[in-house]
Amino acid sequence: MSGTGKIALIVEPDEETALAMARQLAKLGLDSLSASGVENAVETLDWLQPDIVLISQGFDREDGVRRISRTSDGRAPLGVVSDGAESVALGAAIWAGASEGLQIGRASCGEGW
Repeated sequence: MSGTGKIALIVEPDEETALAMARQLAKLGLDSLSASGVENAVETLDWLQPDIVLISQGFDREDGVRRISRTSDGRAPLGVVSDGAESVALGAAIWAGASEGLQIGRASCGEGW
């Protein structure tokens, strides 16, 4: 467990990217669990109450942000993580229920992002 006792749910299909994000979150004192897709995230939210949910930007195309937002029912802020390639999509994700749009460079996560 981390020093803070805080847990992040990472919704990211690429295992290497999810691991890179988890390493960065660990540096901030957060433990993390990853879900490979929207269905997995919705199932995880049935038994886990994370302190934050970070969703890979690609899931906004399949109404993923809206589904995860409804399932979490406001228990945790939702952040959509983007590498900046489609910044207009961040606004749509926030409109669908994300709390924040986080635009980061791939170099911020190190190798594997």
